Amino acid sequence: FVTLYLCVFLRRGVWRHGFFFLRLRRPPRSTRFPYTTLFRSGHLAELVVTQGHQVFGCSRHGRSAEVDPLPPEVEIAACDLSQPEAVRGYLEHVRPERIFLLAGMSNPGQCLRQPREAFRQNYETTRNLYEALTGAGVRAKILFVSSSYVYGAPDPGDLPLKESAPLRGRGHPYTDSKLQAEQLMDDYDDAGLDILCVRSFNNAGPRQKLHLIAEWARQIARIEAGALKAELCHGNLDVRRDWTDVRDVVRAYALLLEHAEAGQVYNLGSGVARSAREVLDRLLGMARVSVRPLEDPELLRPNDSPEVRADASRLRAVTGWKPEIDFETTLRDTLDYWREREGDRKSVV
Repeated sequence: FVTLYLCVFLRRGVWRHGFFFLRLRRPPRSTRFPYTTLFRSGHLAELVVTQGHQVFGCSRHGRSAEVDPLPPEVEIAACDLSQPEAVRGYLEHVRPERIFLLAGMSNPGQCLRQPREAFRQNYETTRNLYEALTGAGVRAKILFVSSSYVYGAPDPGDLPLKESAPLRGRGHPYTDSKLQAEQLMDDYDDAGLDILCVRSFNNAGPRQKLHLIAEWARQIARIEAGALKAELCHGNLDVRRDWTDVRDVVRAYALLLEHAEAGQVYNLGSGVARSAREVLDRLLGMARVSVRPLEDPELLRPNDSPEVRADASRLRAVTGWKPEIDFETTLRDTLDYWREREGDRKSVV
């Protein structure tokens, strides 16, 4: 992992706007990707740049290939969130007033395999940031990005999920580390940090790493390019999830920091649950060649929640946000993204 920290503020304005902590993932060596996807973090940085703010950031190694996909306006310095004194020094220099905190280990499967590292990345680094802020005497409004995974497998009567819904995901390293990081919101309130939390449901869109929609889109792109057999393996197609385009998601992040009250938790989702079958059928309908879907028993997860769906009425009431990008556009843009990157890749099948 490469940790990227971005600070965004208006030099000539009255207020500084934001301090981003973003996570970049180096793709697995077997995929042979010569680029970094920069999913939510990249889209968020681009949004702030288009709003006319000057963007500063830092990664462990400064400007490098890992951060090249960021807009050229982003100025990168070397810093590491696991080093509190280095973070404190950077904060004393920039003195941000608003923070988007996305850093952490976001793959539940990886968290299960590496529970100690999940705790370090999702909880300890968050605490390091808050300690650095208080040590530097920086008062800031912070958006901590958590996950709908904390709700676990909801009962049908819990749907759509409000922020008060039972947290049935406890006992999993990803959920536990996220919930402990959420608890810091109250712990640091007396220190002058105004922290609010958003629990994001499923995101999709261009530059997403290989997770369901992105994985299927990538496979279709490789099939179209002749790099794979015209077969697409899948798991349980009956599960239903709440998908929101990443570009709508980062817009909600910005609106939350602008309008929402600190100390609160906000769900972020479309409120519409779509089956994996619908998603796959739509993607296959966009394919330029015939693709045969095949169920793979190894991809079946017996403990998968049948349905997860958000009630984002609290967020909407505070910000006026609603999704603007229709699901068909999200799927097509994701597929086109992978066509662009995989179309010229040839391999022996």
